[in-house]
Amino acid sequence: MRKNPTDLLKYVMGLDLFGYIHSLEQTRNKLLTRVEILKASSLLLEVEDGRNCEAPSLFFMEEGNRFVRMHDVVRDVAKTIASKDPHHRFAVKEDVRLQEWEKRDDTFFKEMKEVGVLSLFRIDLTQLPSSLHFFSNLRTLCLHRCRTFKDITILGEPKKLQILSLVDCEILVFPKEIMQLTDLRMLNLMDSTILDPRNVKSSLSRLEYLCMRISFDPWESGGVDGGRRNGWLSELKHLSCLRALQLQILRSGLPSEDVSFENLTRYDISIGYRPCQYGETKTSRRLKLYKIKGPDMVKCFSKLLKTTEVLALDRLGDTKHFVYELDCDGFLQLKYLYISRSDVMQYIMNTMEMEWVDPPHSAFPLLEELRLAFLLNLEAEPVAARSQVALPELESLHLNPMDNVRTVWDNQDPVASVAKGLVQLKVLEIFDCGVEEIVANENGLEEVPIFLFPRLTSLKLTKLDQLKRFYRDKYTLGCPLLKTLVVCNCDEVELLLQEKSLEGEVDKQPLFLIEKV
Repeated sequence: MRKNPTDLLKYVMGLDLFGYIHSLEQTRNKLLTRVEILKASSLLLEVEDGRNCEAPSLFFMEEGNRFVRMHDVVRDVAKTIASKDPHHRFAVKEDVRLQEWEKRDDTFFKEMKEVGVLSLFRIDLTQLPSSLHFFSNLRTLCLHRCRTFKDITILGEPKKLQILSLVDCEILVFPKEIMQLTDLRMLNLMDSTILDPRNVKSSLSRLEYLCMRISFDPWESGGVDGGRRNGWLSELKHLSCLRALQLQILRSGLPSEDVSFENLTRYDISIGYRPCQYGETKTSRRLKLYKIKGPDMVKCFSKLLKTTEVLALDRLGDTKHFVYELDCDGFLQLKYLYISRSDVMQYIMNTMEMEWVDPPHSAFPLLEELRLAFLLNLEAEPVAARSQVALPELESLHLNPMDNVRTVWDNQDPVASVAKGLVQLKVLEIFDCGVEEIVANENGLEEVPIFLFPRLTSLKLTKLDQLKRFYRDKYTLGCPLLKTLVVCNCDEVELLLQEKSLEGEVDKQPLFLIEKV
């Protein structure tokens, strides 16, 4: 038996195990502490390859949403002890199918008044039994992959409900009776087909976490009854307790107003479609936007742009200068930046046209991964070696088809240095670009520059038809941890490696000059 941390959170809330704690965030922190204690005592074991069919929960992104499991022996002992408790005489079996539930009498749940958690998985019912209202102490209700449900009106009955999870259900109408759940803290509607009436969500004043995927146009005004779907996103701004928002909107486009949420500490917002994930699995603040315009993005998400850790932009329109037009102050919390198929974009950062504060600061002080792909009009170097655009934490750089890019780094700053600015770099991959040399200038203090990449483990240069050299003048290159070197389809490269001691003795120009060890 194994469980992910999200399930444990639902059970803890439903059973009111931490009665003196009321918020989801506080319960999460307490739960993690208890789990670590149990793991240290070997009463719980970590599952390294645990996977969850649901979307990962924002509450446990930092911990990687890892499963934990209980050893069979420990579980059997716990069940034996529980069976002897005169107040809790329940025998629990996992993965037992309920047969002919709909034929049962409505008193099926009548004697279960103390049930705090009810979880149903793949139950073939068109509606929940009316006897559910006997669950007067129900705090957590999970209905997962119950795809035959049509009517969930009865869900308005358990007034103490705090966790409602409807995952992968085909419920056409989100009933107004849900408005009665005034103590609801978590609402998970991921992968469920739901249309909701006006003001349902805004009435859930204590809601802290909302997770859902929608296919209709959320920016339209009007209600379902009037033939137009409700512009419900503006309702969410009134949820003062909302701290975590996990939202997938399948249609592209943005509203004409600022929809930033003042109190959000965790968010995963995807508009248009969900781009692939790379290495950002342990981040809890994400924006992934498809086919939208830069000015609209700034207007709608001005506050979130300053706090997001992941920013993925595909087919970004009306933006030539990324930093200058989107946030001149820089992206101070950003760790992962992905930009693709944005034909208008010419610069990630054009330092010649920008005004800087004194002393200058990096626009990307925490950036760990940068992926640029199919930016066909991108000019100059994608990463400059200036103090304003230094990338002190960059670990991974990926450049894909960009014909206009002639070099990766061009240092015009007499103070800054490529070598000193990229000490964390582990992966460098360049594919199908117009790159002629990796470094164009290095105007540092050394007469013979030293390019030391102390953490670089993988260097891949593929289909670079114009590539001739790493650097045009004398230099020293050090990559002590390099494990993977790929140079493929680089037609202008005549000599891959040459020892510095033999420099000048061979007519051909080498791609790399190396020291003899």
